Amino acid sequence: MAAQLPPLFELTSKFRSCINMINSVDTAKLPLILIRIAQTLHLKEERSFNEVEQEKLQQVTGLSETDVQLLIDGCSFILEQAAYYNVAANGLAHELKTAGLNQDKCAAFMKVWESEREKIVVDMREQTIQSKVLDSVNWSMHLQMSQTIQSKMKSPSVILEFTTKSSNTNNLEKKLNENENFKIEFNHQQLFDFFQNLDKIQQQLDGLSF
Repeated sequence: MAAQLPPLFELTSKFRSCINMINSVDTAKLPLILIRIAQTLHLKEERSFNEVEQEKLQQVTGLSETDVQLLIDGCSFILEQAAYYNVAANGLAHELKTAGLNQDKCAAFMKVWESEREKIVVDMREQTIQSKVLDSVNWSMHLQMSQTIQSKMKSPSVILEFTTKSSNTNNLEKKLNENENFKIEFNHQQLFDFFQNLDKIQQQLDGLSF
């Protein structure tokens, strides 16, 4: 039986503020805002709205500059979480309703997510978040002898050596020059916890597949 994934949204005070801000927006305008955000969600270095567009958004929504930014950030976060877990549209609507979003706003998110989901998930899957990616992993065993004369116990540990490479260049020589190595030592419990976390990550990655 597959492990149950955690809720999409942690109901922090900031997230509740985002929900309240979204609830305050005219429902007829919300889908247009969501579609614009959805189109640029995978472009981490680009804003969904430039300064001029944000000023116009202030005018049509009647919100302050700070509130408009909170609205954009909240909608972006919701869509990012939906993409990360690849949640179905009705599942997203249910999570948002549980978080306090009004029914009409939930319906707007549901409609936009139904139409944009596949493209967003594919675009975000192909987008590299970090400039460095894992190239290889090596490991070795290490035995630490006890420091006391009375004890001959050995403390086993494993050393994992990670090699990373640049993901932002097609130049092989440059990639090789930018390779980095670092080592981490784990005792038995630490290694067990590490692989438990990797298993959770794998389950979430599996959830991104249609």
